[in-house]
Amino acid sequence: MKLTVPATVQTLLSDLRRAGFEAYAVGGCVRDSLLGKEPHDWDLTTSALPEQMKQVFSAYSLLEIGAQHGTIGVRLNGQTVEITTFRIDGSYEDNRHPEQVLFTNQLKEDLSRRDFTVNAMAYAAETGLVDLFGGRQDLEDGIIRCVGVPDKRFQEDALRLLRAVRFASTLNFTVEPETAASVKANQALITNVSAERITSELKSFLLGPGAGRLLSQFAEFFQVVLPSVHLTEELCSAVDRAAPDSILRLSLVLQTATDPAAAVAHLRLSAAEEGRVKALLHWGSLPLPTTRIGARKTLSLLGADLASAVADYQEAKGTEVTAFRCHCNAVLTDGDCYRIKDLAINGKTLQQLGCPAGPQLGSLLDALLQEVMNDRLENTADALRGAALKEITHGASQD
Repeated sequence: MKLTVPATVQTLLSDLRRAGFEAYAVGGCVRDSLLGKEPHDWDLTTSALPEQMKQVFSAYSLLEIGAQHGTIGVRLNGQTVEITTFRIDGSYEDNRHPEQVLFTNQLKEDLSRRDFTVNAMAYAAETGLVDLFGGRQDLEDGIIRCVGVPDKRFQEDALRLLRAVRFASTLNFTVEPETAASVKANQALITNVSAERITSELKSFLLGPGAGRLLSQFAEFFQVVLPSVHLTEELCSAVDRAAPDSILRLSLVLQTATDPAAAVAHLRLSAAEEGRVKALLHWGSLPLPTTRIGARKTLSLLGADLASAVADYQEAKGTEVTAFRCHCNAVLTDGDCYRIKDLAINGKTLQQLGCPAGPQLGSLLDALLQEVMNDRLENTADALRGAALKEITHGASQD
């Protein structure tokens, strides 16, 4: 079997082999190539030790951040490729990180420490595919299976629990029965994983076409991942119906939490993502208007992007939102006024009419917008000037 390897990657492999070392592409790049996908990154593995790699690639720019673990980054043609010495992980004391890393000159030993069979394949043009654990067959069968004994793999690194379901979701695969049973048996270990890593894996998991199915199959596990969340079949179906947007789908899951705010805080989301989740949880439970005037007001309040996301959220839950979408589309397509900046008049004009700068100016602009959105006032400069002047004159007489 021959895989297409980028020229930059092939140059590095060839450099190592000419120097007398074994060298292979390994892991996700091989998996994705076999699936007919273009890999995002190419990781290489070699029998060369870090110091030997430095000699081989002395003419290139090198990144040595991971050198103590055997990894050297080589910069070539504007691309950085990570190359790691064949290695054996020492004992795992914290269910996350090996206490020590031992280098080896045996590819088999390096591949045998990896998490899943589909990620434990290597490739070089000279040798073809190196598949010692049946990864290619598992790819063809759509299966995620641990390399070796599942309990051992998960007890070594508890993040693999989430990685198992994440790969199954994004590839739309099934988790092999022994591996699935081990995920459930070892689910408590996930508490040893940082919130940052959990959040990253969870977001990737939720993007996959298998997310709803796997949420249902591993409901107890995900209730350890997200304490206080109550997963139901209805919710899992809603996730499947939702657009593949991680924050949208996460919001659907978190709506069932006994304390949604605490559940959000349990994760490590960016400020923008956290704000989006909270907005969807709030607006997702409120009825959406079915009139054009109501659509204008909702767009004014939420903005077009969030209004669309709220509709997506409610539609996934089974709420009818067709009328709301149609009216929003009409407002946006026809250029209806729903923002202050859409008014045919601005603050400078209002000041020329006698309205002082500051809160009063903002209030007047908002009042004019409300009148226009409610179809009580035309959005023309003359109509707005007249209405504004009336308000300014009335305010002055009150003073």
